[in-house]
Amino acid sequence: MRTTSALLLALAVSAGLASADEATHAGILRQLRFSPDGKHVLAQDDSKITVLTVNPLEVLFRVRAAKEVLGHFTPDSRDLVFVTSMTEVVHGQIRGPRGTTLVERWSVSDRSPVASTAIPDLTCGTA
Repeated sequence: MRTTSALLLALAVSAGLASADEATHAGILRQLRFSPDGKHVLAQDDSKITVLTVNPLEVLFRVRAAKEVLGHFTPDSRDLVFVTSMTEVVHGQIRGPRGTTLVERWSVSDRSPVASTAIPDLTCGTA
């Protein structure tokens, strides 16, 4: 039953992820995940995270997120957590952060940011 629900949600969401101004980007899903309480779904493509309600199936809100980032629900299902501006790997080479690296937390019920915490730059050296 849960697999069938996820498949139906994937089909429904993939059709509505890309807006008219994003017509050149297909909005291909990278991740589809239920919240631990089963009331919400996180659907993610290469540019945004969309949070939907399960019953009724509706888009609750969207958050911009880079393709390297995977969003997660907190264990209590109240918040969405993801990292932004992280280090990227391109063609096997690690590149530095594209700005400040942040852990963002968004309230699902309020549809708004709760906290944003900067992560200090990590350096690698030799002794």
